[in-house]
Amino acid sequence: MSSPRDPLERPAPVGKVRAAAPIVVRCPCGTETRATAGQVVRCPGCGARYDTEEQARMLNTAAALAQRRFKLLGRVGVGVVGLLGLLALSQFGPYAMLGVAVAAGALWYGVVMRWLKKRTIDGTVERFTATVEPKRR
Repeated sequence: MSSPRDPLERPAPVGKVRAAAPIVVRCPCGTETRATAGQVVRCPGCGARYDTEEQARMLNTAAALAQRRFKLLGRVGVGVVGLLGLLALSQFGPYAMLGVAVAAGALWYGVVMRWLKKRTIDGTVERFTATVEPKRR
């Protein structure tokens, strides 16, 4: 049984999910230790103690921001496809509306949204550089 201070063992507030992201802690002594973000890690080589609570917070914040962006992209896509469909309906009729809506939806959700998601994820990965200083005890 883990200690009650372990942040990953405490129940998450309603509506919030904690990410149990795997990380690797590299100690200056050369030892690498696999852990989960939010754990307190002790280096088996030199005994240095690393608290990764801040990294867990950063990962959760980055994941929440990415999730909001993806939801916004979906909603913008519905608006763009709908407006193009209405424009086609007003200019060319119902069959043109159907064709334009299908083509615009395929283009938005198949190409544009994939590119924007990849760009968002790549930017998040570049910004997240975790450095944890050891705490000697």
